[in-house]
Amino acid sequence: MRKKFDQELEAVKENLAKMGLLCEQGIEMAIEYIEKPDQKLETSIAETEQEIDDMERQIESQCLKLFMREQPVASDLRAVSAAMRMISDLERIGDHAEDIAEVAKYLNEDGSPAGSMNELKEMSRAASVMVRNAVEAYAKKDLDLANQVAASDDVVDSYFEKIKRDIATQISENVESAQHGLDSLMVAKYLERIGDHSVNLAEWVRFMITGNKY
Repeated sequence: MRKKFDQELEAVKENLAKMGLLCEQGIEMAIEYIEKPDQKLETSIAETEQEIDDMERQIESQCLKLFMREQPVASDLRAVSAAMRMISDLERIGDHAEDIAEVAKYLNEDGSPAGSMNELKEMSRAASVMVRNAVEAYAKKDLDLANQVAASDDVVDSYFEKIKRDIATQISENVESAQHGLDSLMVAKYLERIGDHSVNLAEWVRFMITGNKY
């Protein structure tokens, strides 16, 4: 029975990794869509979000079965509980990637690229790395990597503050750019939220390993 439990818990880890990868792909496609709006890309973003939702339901079902299969020891309970919490944050990350693509439609209406595009790209990469490292920390039970994710949120936040200042300057110099700037700021805000959800992921990894989230 123990061997079976371990195998099924490993399957949960593998699916979490797949869900995390889908989130990364969603973020990447959403940022690409800002620069190069394309119907196929828009469809791919929506399909990826649906895959993320499907993975959430699949992992949730796997975790519930693990709870019912036998009386897990405390470390098992924490690992399964952490996975169930993490899929909620991953699902929200997928939602935010789709939100970015939705805002991109308005950014593309006048045919001009988003303000602070370079910073948005860098910010999206930093947020994606946080997602990847948090999921990897869960799979490897790596507390140092989980702590690194939490620390990386400062980088994402610093990008957000810089983008916010740049857009404020842009609007003050050209009031007609206000709507475009605010849409760009909304993209940055969604990326900042992705960073926050990644911190949540890391905190659940910490809970799994130590029994404490903070």
